Amino acid sequence: MGGGSDPASYLLDLNLWNTDIMVLNQTDFECFNHPD
Repeated sequence: MGGGSDPASYLLDLNLWNTDIMVLNQTDFECFNHPD
């Protein structure tokens, strides 16, 4: 793929990255509230 100068690809990558961060934060938050 690639095409770093393509705005659409950049926004898509940024959106996926933000989604990954949200999932990681949610997982950490749940582990913090409910330690095993």
